[in-house]
Amino acid sequence: MHIRIIKLYIDPNHLDTFREVTKKNFEASIKEEGVIRFDIMEDAERVGEYTILEVFKSSEDREKHFTTAHFKEWDKVAVPLFIAPLESRQYNSVFPDVESDWLGRYKS
Repeated sequence: MHIRIIKLYIDPNHLDTFREVTKKNFEASIKEEGVIRFDIMEDAERVGEYTILEVFKSSEDREKHFTTAHFKEWDKVAVPLFIAPLESRQYNSVFPDVESDWLGRYKS
């Protein structure tokens, strides 16, 4: 599995645009074969701060994600709205320790 947590810092003046393009990317991303989880969270205390939890079956699946039309559209629209560089870190899963336990609500 390939797990990343990504922090995004968005211009508060453009949150509606960011949310719109991010929702479209989310809806298409969770349909990708290699996506296990794709959670997008907004900080409850810091306006414009978002966290994305990505869980892919493999690093190759994550690389394929970057080639999709929906990601390219997200990248084109969302990245100019960043007010700071994104932060991205890779993680190893301790628990759940099997892929099926990560599936949650997206797939059965």
